[in-house]
Amino acid sequence: MEVVAPPPPVASAPPALQVVSPELPAGVAPEKGLQKRTILAARAVSTEFPEILTIGGVRSDSMRWHPDGLAIDVMIDNYRSEEAIALGDRVVAYVLENAARFDINHVLWRQTSYGPGRAPR
Repeated sequence: MEVVAPPPPVASAPPALQVVSPELPAGVAPEKGLQKRTILAARAVSTEFPEILTIGGVRSDSMRWHPDGLAIDVMIDNYRSEEAIALGDRVVAYVLENAARFDINHVLWRQTSYGPGRAPR
């Protein structure tokens, strides 16, 4: 499952220190290179779904989302099982319910793209 944020706005002032909500402890995602809202999404998913043991972050890709720290990969073990599909569906619902908080552009799950306020495609 891939969770993607839109690109950050171009800042004219020097970037502020990256501050992430202190109520959320660091999760399972490596945070180096991730944007602030991407870290927030990764930490929230880790907190809400402790059964998620792996979340990927910055990596090479032909699209800019991962290299720019705007996307995470929420890895679901045994992803074809009934239980894993139900877990993935719950993660998608949670992320979309919090789309404004996380500044989510879209979520990819089971070859379907979900976005806030639009039909799956």
